[in-house]
Amino acid sequence: MIKEVISIENAIEVLNRLNETDPKAAMALVETRVPCSEELAEDPEIQVGFSSNGAFQVGVLGIINGLFGITDDGFGSICANFSVQCSKDSTHEGSESENILSECPVCGSSLELGTLLNFERTAQSFNG
Repeated sequence: MIKEVISIENAIEVLNRLNETDPKAAMALVETRVPCSEELAEDPEIQVGFSSNGAFQVGVLGIINGLFGITDDGFGSICANFSVQCSKDSTHEGSESENILSECPVCGSSLELGTLLNFERTAQSFNG
């Protein structure tokens, strides 16, 4: 059945179903960014970021968020949540944290994204 209208909640349900059914595919899709033009980066709704060398890049979640628009402060309606773990040793106990910008509470190493946990509506989109 073709859906002529879809809500943010419908999109989140589909994305979470993707992640539950095939977490590796979901993670690969969310992590993948492709180079894009400055013209696309200037689009008022599609979420575009920068690569480590400063080039514009876009991913599937940025495109999906573009379908629903953005809040006044530029955020999309859907975010991906990840576990955060120690970049040196993700297996040592207590190495997970809530904040990727902090250090590992066990060994002081930097933290990195771990597993894709789920998709949810951003807090900003409840007000937008």
